[in-house]
Formats: sequence, structure tokens, C-alpha cells
Amino acid sequence: MTAARYTDSRPSLQRLSDALTLAVMAALTVASAAVMASVLPEPAEPLRLPMVVVTAKSSAQTAAQTAAQTAATPRLPLVVVQARRSGEV
Repeated sequence: MTAARYTDSRPSLQRLSDALTLAVMAALTVASAAVMASVLPEPAEPLRLPMVVVTAKSSAQTAAQTAAQTAATPRLPLVVVQARRSGEV
């Protein structure tokens, strides 16, 4: 007797779901149209960045500078890690 009471509610819930879906779609359409119709503010002045100057060095200068930086930078020992799958020997 209670099962018959709940079986008849499916069509009414489907109609309610359809009506809510239609209402949400209409609201989103109106909101989208309002945003598209709104007046956009004037664009801001573009940002002007300072000019960048690039200088080139000869390979001898670059090699000497790199060697000096390498000597001054402490280095950690080289570690080699080998990974194997669990089934391999």
C-alpha cells in the first residue's frame, strides 16, 4: 500500500525538474544578455616597459667567467640511482 503511494510521484517530480531546468536556463540567458549589453569601461593605457639592452661576450670571456663561478660554487657528490621493476633481477 505504501509502495503505490510513491510510484505515482515520478511524473510530478519529472515535471518539477523540467520546470526548474527551464527557469534556470531562462535566468542564465537573461543574465548573459545583460552582461553582453553592458557598457565596458575604457581600456587602460598600455604599460610601457623600459628598453632592455643585450650585450654579447666572446667565448673566452664566457669560459673564464663560468670557470670562476664553478670554482666558487660548492658541489655535491654525484649520485647515480638505478631503478628496477620488482620482477627483474
